[in-house]
Amino acid sequence: MATKSPRQHHRSQSWHNFTDIPNNFNRLVGTSSKPPILPVREEDGQRRPSRSLMERPKSRRWRTFVDLLIVGAFMIIVLSFWQKDGVAWRRRVCPKIQHGINSSFELYHERKGPKIVISSGAYSNVVDGVSRTLNRLVSDLQSRGYRVLVLAPVVDPPAMPHHGMLLPVPSFSLPFRAEYSFARGIDSCTREVLQGHDPDFVHIATPDYLGMQVQKWAQEHTLPIGCSYHTRFNSYLPYYFEGAVLHTVNSALWQWLQYFYDGCDHVYPPTRRIGKEITDHGVTSEMRIWPRGIDLSSFNPNYRSEEQRKEWGVKPGEVVVLLASRMVWEKNVRVYIDTMNYLLEKKVPVRPVVVGAGPALASIRTEMPEAYFMGHLGGSNLSTAFASSDIFFFPSLTETWGNVALEAMASGTTVVLAKGPGGTELVRHNDTGYLVDVTDPEDPVRAIKELVENRQLRHRLAITALQVIRSEQAYSWSHVTDILEQHYVDLMEQGKMMRAEGSGERSAHRQTRPMPPEMPQTMPLDLSELDS
Repeated sequence: MATKSPRQHHRSQSWHNFTDIPNNFNRLVGTSSKPPILPVREEDGQRRPSRSLMERPKSRRWRTFVDLLIVGAFMIIVLSFWQKDGVAWRRRVCPKIQHGINSSFELYHERKGPKIVISSGAYSNVVDGVSRTLNRLVSDLQSRGYRVLVLAPVVDPPAMPHHGMLLPVPSFSLPFRAEYSFARGIDSCTREVLQGHDPDFVHIATPDYLGMQVQKWAQEHTLPIGCSYHTRFNSYLPYYFEGAVLHTVNSALWQWLQYFYDGCDHVYPPTRRIGKEITDHGVTSEMRIWPRGIDLSSFNPNYRSEEQRKEWGVKPGEVVVLLASRMVWEKNVRVYIDTMNYLLEKKVPVRPVVVGAGPALASIRTEMPEAYFMGHLGGSNLSTAFASSDIFFFPSLTETWGNVALEAMASGTTVVLAKGPGGTELVRHNDTGYLVDVTDPEDPVRAIKELVENRQLRHRLAITALQVIRSEQAYSWSHVTDILEQHYVDLMEQGKMMRAEGSGERSAHRQTRPMPPEMPQTMPLDLSELDS
């Protein structure tokens, strides 16, 4: 028999593979009695199963990681040219301004206050601390006569009703977190609206691609820029990376944040500790504290309901331990799960109740079969859940402020928070609540067990926290907006000075005063005191 040439053998083998697709498919899915096809690799003349990513040498892992970054960047570039109404280069479809609560073109022209543009990656498209804070801010600013235009992604239907005028920007859903949208910046339509709005200054809430383009647009028009700091993105990284990759990504992230926030005239962290964390990483822009507020009419002990506790199945002597948060692993919900399961195993009379929704909810339900899950709540239902609980345990380390902690304290519920930048600014340990080391599994268990068994201690902490919040008007939204409005006034003065000189040089007009004190104190305090 004649020997086939290498090319003939390749062709016959390829044809055989093509004609045998059904049989190969059956073996892959397991519908055949033949063993399934496994990925194999040739090594030293032997055939062995392929190694997983983490079993490969570091050099190959880095190549794989770089390849994933390249593929991800390519996907973003491709998706950035795609719109729901058709391909962007084929036709130009400009979105319409969406009017929300207390918003219309008539009201816009009736207001005589400053004109402001707010840019954010979260507004009506997702319900989280950022979107809730910004909607409350827009509501307060409009009541003071400000003419506000918000640039943000939108979804249909919206995740929450919004305040003010909202201009949708081109965006697409993130493939690994569908509830969040990636804004593709500002297009010619957005630039025309910005030109017509003619703002006095801009406020950027998210350091994303949209925020960067709005920042560049403001710099081109010599407008002052204020940037609020809402999310500790660096604290999310350990949930996705480890080892040398974590160090590299963390370093790259801080380089980006330094570059972005150095392009702002003001940076608004909610606390001094967060401000110090930013300046320690090289940001030179002026830091000004902008804390968050709470509506005491919506969160107070009057919402406590025995009917709600019956619905939760609370038995006499049981203590309700509440978690209210977005159900994502970055909120450190693993600590809540492990703590509650351990206490239940040891017959400690606790009743876990979980409020919130998110991609991790299904897994949390599976791991906590004895907990009561209420899903996403808002309005009076959320107020009732806070007030009807006995302990609020929030183990997250990613918070810059922690609105939910204030809401629990105002509801008369004892709070147990993680020792993080957000919790340590809101709670005085063993006075207005407990602070626990969530990196030590025994510390949360010990603290909650003590509070469950000592009712008098639990009530003392709750009453003290409630008195602090009620007596200090610093936590009211009105006072918080007063603080930010004063920052806006100073920001606009800086803008006038830049335009008068015509240079657009921003650093010459930045002040170097010490960072303002934490709420509710009034005396100046230098950042260096936080090192002790």
